[in-house]
Formats: sequence, C-alpha cells, structure tokens
Amino acid sequence: MGNIPLTLHFSTIKSNKIQTHPQIYSQQEEKQRGNF
Repeated sequence: MGNIPLTLHFSTIKSNKIQTHPQIYSQQEEKQRGNF
C-alpha cells in the first residue's frame, strides 16, 4: 500500500469525494477548470 503512486492515491480520494458530495465537488471542478 505504501508504494501507491501519489496520483493514483489522489484519484482515489477524488472519486470518494465525488461519490460522497457529487454536486459540491462538481462545482469545485468547474471553478478549477475555469482557472486553467
């Protein structure tokens, strides 16, 4: 478990957040996309 790449770890957290708070997280995603 300690050897998991950081990106994979973050994507797991991300999918967990999306499942927990889909509306809130999608709004944050839109804001982040707008900044880039």
